[in-house]
Amino acid sequence: MSNIKTLENDLPVLEQYAKMFKALSNPVRLRIFLRSLEKHPPGMTCDIDVDTMLSCQRSLATEFGLAPSTISHHVKELSNVGLLHVRRDGQRVLIWVDAEAIQKLDLFFGSLS
Repeated sequence: MSNIKTLENDLPVLEQYAKMFKALSNPVRLRIFLRSLEKHPPGMTCDIDVDTMLSCQRSLATEFGLAPSTISHHVKELSNVGLLHVRRDGQRVLIWVDAEAIQKLDLFFGSLS
């Protein structure tokens, strides 16, 4: 119980959690995040060329019934809160799930028990 009390008094940490939960509250973003976790667990970086990334976006868009630009928007939102990272390096794109963010989520939910 003391973990909850400590957490509830740490406003900057609570704000960070709230941003992550807000991003994950959208079903499309949650699906993208879960797919990313499945395909590229924390600590694993996906290193692809730009054309492959665009192809992946189109595939997800078709599967989810959305426009590729909408998928891109949701990925950006996940990136903005630190759950995913996307970095372009010339013609390569590096994508990875933030291991520290996963640890923070584990810590949060662990503090509730």
